[in-house]
Amino acid sequence: MEKYKGTGLNASCKKLLLDYCFNELDLRHVEFKIDIKNVKSQKAIEKLGAFKRL
Repeated sequence: MEKYKGTGLNASCKKLLLDYCFNELDLRHVEFKIDIKNVKSQKAIEKLGAFKRL
């Protein structure tokens, strides 16, 4: 949705999801699958502390 681009909403939602996964579900890791061509999404998730696993 165009009107939400650049608002930080996506990052906030991902942070909430990660907080829930780690703090409520007690998960040790979470895996995001992002298309190799979707560099914006890769960078966005890296800002939240994720890293690429090869």
